[in-house]
Amino acid sequence: MPADNDFIKKKAKANFKTLGKRLGAKMKWVAAAIQNLDDASIIKIQEGEFVLNPGEDEPIVISAEDIEVSTNDIPGFEIAVKGNLTVALDLEISEQLKKEGFAREFINRIQNLRKEKDFELTDKILLNIEEKGTIKDIITEFNEYICAEILAEKIEFSSKITEGEEIDVNNDTFTVNITKKSY
Repeated sequence: MPADNDFIKKKAKANFKTLGKRLGAKMKWVAAAIQNLDDASIIKIQEGEFVLNPGEDEPIVISAEDIEVSTNDIPGFEIAVKGNLTVALDLEISEQLKKEGFAREFINRIQNLRKEKDFELTDKILLNIEEKGTIKDIITEFNEYICAEILAEKIEFSSKITEGEEIDVNNDTFTVNITKKSY
């Protein structure tokens, strides 16, 4: 993200190993100055060198190895920093993502059942699913995608399935009946 963002704020600490020997008594002042640097200054250091001017004394040149950079914690995000690159990953899973994840996991379970039943890769199937909770809504929403992935001619729902296999998709257990479509 650019240095002027309001989302990720960088923090810098002095690297005492590289600066301590070089600065001696000035180390305390430099450590405080580094801690007060803004994002733009930290980025300048990461990209090259930066000069701190302690007033009457000689300017002090700071480079990337002289600082340790971290970012502020943002609830719901994972932040990673490598060099001058900072990435924030949103960890919150939206309702739509949960539904899509369910659909993908459902496809995986059906594909495994096809394999167990020794169906050919090109065999079309008919699928009957036990109508339970929100399962019908999700499968209906992703019906076209699911049918294309599992080669289902159609998906039907029944209140109770007596013959079939029980599957678990994201902690939802229900029964499905897969049959090979006869031509």
